[in-house]
Amino acid sequence: MIFDPALGVNCVMTIFGLNYNASRDAGDNGIGAFENQQTGQLYRTANKTLVAVSIPIPFYEETPDLSRADIESGRATCVIQDQRGNVFGDLLIADLGPGKDGKLIRAEDGPHLLDRTWKLCWMMAQKGNPMDNVKATFWLVKDGQAYTIHGQDTPYITV
Repeated sequence: MIFDPALGVNCVMTIFGLNYNASRDAGDNGIGAFENQQTGQLYRTANKTLVAVSIPIPFYEETPDLSRADIESGRATCVIQDQRGNVFGDLLIADLGPGKDGKLIRAEDGPHLLDRTWKLCWMMAQKGNPMDNVKATFWLVKDGQAYTIHGQDTPYITV
């Protein structure tokens, strides 16, 4: 399930909902932007069982044909390949972020363009990654085809 590298986004992946030690993330409200079709409610992201990601708002808003309906139905998902070659596919998109004030985030270790739930961080750690700040490539995928992700030219803030 590896896609054209030109369609992928290389970044540093962080966490949302919970902290790396599984305590509540004070900077996150614990509620996703998208509806869980099984419950009819927005995803509850501050838990230790949800395997999902959060994508930057500009990627969602500016990528053609990436709709709320596609995300909530599971037709649009995320695929991650870590630097060790491990692939994590068909990941739910539960929320929008990372970012701040409509801008993308760049730090010393690189751009922070994908957030993961605690459970996904844990799963990746089982494959030899650290829990925090993992460098990887991700793709947004619809019906098995990778999107060309728009919004990557959004201004950055440096943290």
